[in-house]
Amino acid sequence: MSFILPPDAPTSSGKSEVSNGRPLRQSRWSKLSYRLTILIATLLALSAVVTTTFAVRSVQNAMYDQTIQSMENVHA
Repeated sequence: MSFILPPDAPTSSGKSEVSNGRPLRQSRWSKLSYRLTILIATLLALSAVVTTTFAVRSVQNAMYDQTIQSMENVHA
């Protein structure tokens, strides 16, 4: 979603940019806070996936080791 700047709104250069009597649209991606929000959300999701993957593998290995030890105890 984009928004339209009012004709008298200052831009980064301090002047309002108008084309054919209408203000130019500013992209959502040009806002630094929006970029930072997307970056942080992506990093949080990635860290959650990595943490969950290692936790599941650790639990699977521990269960496998306990199963092997239990079977050795039964045969002994």
